[in-house]
Amino acid sequence: MAAAITEGAAGWKAKRTSPGADIVQILIYTANTVDDTDTIAIDLASYGAHTFLAILGNEHTTDGSVVVTAAPTTAVSSTTLTITVGGSNDDNPRSFVVWAKATPTTWGELD
Repeated sequence: MAAAITEGAAGWKAKRTSPGADIVQILIYTANTVDDTDTIAIDLASYGAHTFLAILGNEHTTDGSVVVTAAPTTAVSSTTLTITVGGSNDDNPRSFVVWAKATPTTWGELD
């Protein structure tokens, strides 16, 4: 059954990995209880970002091996990015790499 999973030890954690860049990269890793079609809502502004650009998702076995490159779907409302978990299995951890434009950005003409 699809569920919205929350940030924290039993849900998901995220980390910004590109401070000071025009492009922000955010790594998200979920608990091993996440199911196909669960959702993750992340506030991009909390990570210094304002425009979602791209995502890459993977499904892992509990020992950390990649089972499949997952195809998450996304929706954006204001600065909240909602990720719907893709893949085929339940109760496996997932990882996502999200790319977004940084706040502020020097790309003025593209904003």
